[in-house]
Order: sequence, then C-alpha cells, then structure tokens
Amino acid sequence: MATKNSIDALITQIESGKLTNDAGRILSYILTLDSYKGNPTSIEISNLTGILHRTVTARLIDLLDLGLIDYAGTQTQRGKNRSTYKYISNPADRIRLSRRRENERYISAIKRMKKYAHLNSILLNTSLDHNLDKAIINLQNN
Repeated sequence: MATKNSIDALITQIESGKLTNDAGRILSYILTLDSYKGNPTSIEISNLTGILHRTVTARLIDLLDLGLIDYAGTQTQRGKNRSTYKYISNPADRIRLSRRRENERYISAIKRMKKYAHLNSILLNTSLDHNLDKAIINLQNN
C-alpha cells in the first residue's frame, strides 16, 4: 500500500519546485499539462520531460500505485490508443485508488498461480480459490 511519506515527499517536491526525481518531474508535468492542455499521455510526458518513455511508464505505474494519479481516458497518438492521466488531489480518493490497485494486483497474481494449479496440490488449489473469492468480494466492496 502507498506510504504517506512517499506521497508527502512528492507533494513537497511539487510545492517547492525542487524536482529531485523522475516521479516528481512527471507528477509536476501532469499537473501543468492538466491545467493548460488537458490530460497528458505517457508519450507527451516523455517528450516534454526528456525522460525515456520506458522510465515514464514505470514511474506512472508507481504514481498510480500511490493513488496520486488515475486514468483520465484515451487519446489516439501514432495510430494507437494511449491512456491519459490526471492528478488526484483528494486524500480519501488516493487511498481508495491505491487499495483498489493493490487488490487488482493480488487478484492478478492469484489468477496467474491458478493457471499452473494443475502442477500443484489440491490443497493449494483450494486455498487459491478461497483467496481469489475473498479478494474479488473485497474489490467489489471498495
């Protein structure tokens, strides 16, 4: 789950203008572009910051996991639909988004394990089914 210290450190970077890491620079550009032009894509962020696209993608995942940003929609660029991103200012929404992503990753991991369940014992398979059911119910309740 997201740590308050990580979120506070990034917000402090934005407020001070002292952008010391890629995540801070990317978050700053999302805020800036969102204000003037609309929600940016990873390609736009990469072009404007000079940060490699693969690094931008990795940091966007980190920011999504922290609940600081969320998907805003899609744009067609270079013949592909690309996700756009928006800043999440409400702390309660950040927590909700962070928990949702954590739960989605947990469900995905269990499904990957179940894919190879035929190689495992019946007890493990039953345990995976039980945990998957609980995680899905938890996701639906959030």
